[in-house]
Amino acid sequence: MGIKLATVLMEKRKHPEEKLFQSIILQAFEDVLSSSVSKTETYFKIDAYNWFTKKPKDYMTICWLAGLDPDVVSERVD
Repeated sequence: MGIKLATVLMEKRKHPEEKLFQSIILQAFEDVLSSSVSKTETYFKIDAYNWFTKKPKDYMTICWLAGLDPDVVSERVD
């Protein structure tokens, strides 16, 4: 899921700002998919999952600035 999404996101030329916001989303995906058992990594995983599923205002803004539909992105997490 994460690798496929990353490949699609990097296919075309984009503005640096759009790439930045896409990188934030990709990092959150990596956090959700983490299999680490460290306490810190577990907190990151929970925070990232909640970010995708609860869709706070900053999530919505970052998705739109990344050129992505927030609903489609959050569907990829479930």
